[in-house]
Amino acid sequence: MLERHDLDEALRAFLPPFRRPVEPSAAAFGIHHCGADPHRFAESYAKVPCLDFLDVGWGGDVVKLRQHLPRTFFNIRLSPVEIVAQTPEQIRQTVRTLVHQSGNPWLTGVCCINMDQHVTDDQVAAIFDEVESLRQEYAAADKTWILPSRPLAGLGKIMRAES
Repeated sequence: MLERHDLDEALRAFLPPFRRPVEPSAAAFGIHHCGADPHRFAESYAKVPCLDFLDVGWGGDVVKLRQHLPRTFFNIRLSPVEIVAQTPEQIRQTVRTLVHQSGNPWLTGVCCINMDQHVTDDQVAAIFDEVESLRQEYAAADKTWILPSRPLAGLGKIMRAES
């Protein structure tokens, strides 16, 4: 199992050649964390210069990650295994909870990959419906949100950190 100090060493070894200017024209940089524990590496990820994007594996502590990465876009992954057994209302509640936990809806995406034939159209629609509902609610809210330090113009290099 990858430990935090191992990841710190790997990031130090990998990132120096990729130190790039913090300019809007620079390609976005993100990390795909496959696994339920990206929060274990929140402090390490916070050391990555210009971490624009983090793929948050299912089960990650979104609150802890946001504390360390206030300007990073989170792509929150739902569990394709758990969705099979959930009602559309339970799926909507899961989406709502995770987006609220992210602390910033404008720096949060929701996805679910690898769904199979056992996931119904109503279950998939529940994801989209709840995201749209949240967009409308947050757009109407009278609040100022933290924005990324630079525009996110697409995803460049993605580094895999598997646990």
